Amino acid sequence: MYLHSTNTESSYSQVEEEKNQQHRCLGSTSQQDLQLLAQLLQEYLRAEIPSGEFFLVRCAFKKKQTMVLIEHPSGVRVDTKAIFTVLEEALESELNLSQQYLELFIRVVGAKLPYAKCSLKLEMKEPATLSQKNSGEDNEEPIPSSFSTAALSFPLIAPSSSESIEDPEPTLRDTSENEVEVEILTSPPSSKTKLHRKITLICGILGIVGIFGTAGYLFSSPCVVSKCSQIDTAEMLTQKSPLLVRGAASDSDLVVRHKKLNLAINSLKKIPRISPHHNKANELIINLSQKSEQIEQVLQAFQTGRQATQASRGTISNLSELQNRQQLWRDAIAPLETISLKSELYNVVRPKLTVYRQNLKAVNELLFSEQRWLKKIKDASSVAKVASARQTQASSLKDLQKAQSTWQIVVNALKPIPKTSVAYFQAQQKLAKYQPKLVVARQRTNQELAAAKSYEQILSATNQAESYERSNQLELAVMQWKEALNTAQNIASNTSYSQKAQSLVEPLSSALTQAQRRLKIYNEQDKTRNDLERTCSGEVIVCEYTFNNKQIVVRVTREYEQALEQRLIDASLQGDSEPIASVNNHLQTLQQALEAISINAKSSLIVYDAQGNVIQESKIH
Repeated sequence: MYLHSTNTESSYSQVEEEKNQQHRCLGSTSQQDLQLLAQLLQEYLRAEIPSGEFFLVRCAFKKKQTMVLIEHPSGVRVDTKAIFTVLEEALESELNLSQQYLELFIRVVGAKLPYAKCSLKLEMKEPATLSQKNSGEDNEEPIPSSFSTAALSFPLIAPSSSESIEDPEPTLRDTSENEVEVEILTSPPSSKTKLHRKITLICGILGIVGIFGTAGYLFSSPCVVSKCSQIDTAEMLTQKSPLLVRGAASDSDLVVRHKKLNLAINSLKKIPRISPHHNKANELIINLSQKSEQIEQVLQAFQTGRQATQASRGTISNLSELQNRQQLWRDAIAPLETISLKSELYNVVRPKLTVYRQNLKAVNELLFSEQRWLKKIKDASSVAKVASARQTQASSLKDLQKAQSTWQIVVNALKPIPKTSVAYFQAQQKLAKYQPKLVVARQRTNQELAAAKSYEQILSATNQAESYERSNQLELAVMQWKEALNTAQNIASNTSYSQKAQSLVEPLSSALTQAQRRLKIYNEQDKTRNDLERTCSGEVIVCEYTFNNKQIVVRVTREYEQALEQRLIDASLQGDSEPIASVNNHLQTLQQALEAISINAKSSLIVYDAQGNVIQESKIH
């Protein structure tokens, strides 16, 4: 933690001038978080600082600094060191914050400039664990918190000065263990004057009694002419009251002291005006009444503390119950904070006040957490409206992806709300409504993704089929045309690609039919090619051929003719007729084979000899 002092008036003037800009810079969420922070700090001041209810805390955010302003009326006793310490402990123990810069100001209500300020740079600190203590016979224990305080982007504050500003007050000083002397502004009457007044008063009384014949009544009235035991008792209580109160071990002991004071007061009130002790009785009545009222105030605070403890033992079903607990602890703390350190009640009040403040601190933490969870639900409901609109209007894959991610944000915001929170039931209701919408959005997105992928496959298969046809790989082309057609027919109808795919079904079907026809022709030609290859091959190439789907053209090779001629010449020279018959049979077989091939291929046939003369021709009608 690094602390430094700066010019208070100039820094604060700049804060005041930029106040409007700061509020505009804050978004709605930041403004609410600052309000919650101010409320939390104010609760700590109420719980930890005497007369803390008179302080008002406000927060604002400027760039990387948080400005905290504490205001109080001019008549309030102020200890800046205590205020800074309480705020620092509150933030350090309850909030888990990253490194931050901040400034804190204290000013009187109505003043333009503050009279105290501190600036600091704070390193990250871990949240403190709420301690639990037992005190008093009523077992009023601090209420443990089941919620962790969420991190907020607010800096912590440390004190930079220990100045205190106090308004003038009557001076009290201790004179003994049991007495307090107060400065008296008027001089007491002399003993001689008191005696004269007493004699005059008694004479007047006896004269009146003699006139009205009621002397018996006057002499029987308390403290008229007899010794006034009521005064003695009251004075004894006045002297011993501090010891009696300090010695009170429980609420019941304090109740006994309170009853004794009230009995003494009632007995003093019975002293008539004609009694010479009347003025002294009035003084004692005022003194004892103040003590009685203070004890009654403390007893009432203890009663409120018991009510708060009882209320805190049950489970929380709604936020108003938690706010009621908070108010009860406030009501119990406020009267006890008025008991000064010099009061005989201080030792009785102090243990209770410590416990009450811890309990208020725990309730404030719970309330702060609950407000954050409720805000989560409110924000999630707002985002859900956006998600619903996006899902309804979605017409593309990108739109559906946005709708799905928005629904995911809604669900993720509601799931962390714990079962112990009053917001849990409401969060579960929202989840039951929003999670099915997320599922639908995810399904539609997946369908759209599949349709987009399928459409790309259609285009890719089409391009590949055309490429195979150009390279005369007709069998592969047919396979690609089939894949493209099947994919187009199976694209989901509720996707944006359905219409595009349907428009491709007819041309894809036509392309497949043509490719299948070409493949059939190619397969038939392949058989013709094999037959021709088998017919024209041998030790000597018999013939050469070309063909298409309409005509087969065969040319007898010169080498084959020469081989036949040579066999005929040799046979003539030897006078052997068998080779001649063999050559004739071979030529006849060749012609028959070519004729059969022509018929099977359903193509016309024309055969040329080596000189180019037509030696065979057939046409298919």
